[in-house]
Amino acid sequence: MRRSSALLFVGVVALTTLAITSVSATQYTMIDLGTLGGTAAGAGGINNSGQVVGDSRLTGDASSHAFLWQNGSRMRDLGTLGGSDSYAIGINDSGQVVGFSLLTGNSHEHAFLWQNGAPMHDLGMLGGTDSGALGINDSGLVAGWASDATGVRHAVVWAPVCEPPSLLALLCGLAGIGGMMWRRRR
Repeated sequence: MRRSSALLFVGVVALTTLAITSVSATQYTMIDLGTLGGTAAGAGGINNSGQVVGDSRLTGDASSHAFLWQNGSRMRDLGTLGGSDSYAIGINDSGQVVGFSLLTGNSHEHAFLWQNGAPMHDLGMLGGTDSGALGINDSGLVAGWASDATGVRHAVVWAPVCEPPSLLALLCGLAGIGGMMWRRRR
């Protein structure tokens, strides 16, 4: 019995060692993404298309800006919400980027959404002065935090909202075109 237990133990150790060896044999290639002109940068998120977001020091290292990097191109500076610094944390498969940025005066930070080359969009707060976006899924839901009026941070989710005024304007425009066509037929 002792001999079979010893053989079982040796077999388990051998299989475990083999499994660990095969996992550690995976090789990776490192890609230097560059900077936005400063001396340091860090990546914060990556999507399934290989787009990478993060923040990079600018020339002179006085501030950092959020960036988007795609293979074959240089870092794209995503700007700020008016302050000196911004930080990109997450990106979904549609290329929507989230993070946080200092506002004018650099005393408060707000969560942002950046998409399609448009300026950063401030996602707002929960009655307080600060917020930060930490992730975004492929449905456009943004997870993060926001402070309330007393300064307490809360976990929050921002959800995309259909803008009724835009839909109403579209419907009114279509009704107007339909009315003009009806008049011409008379």
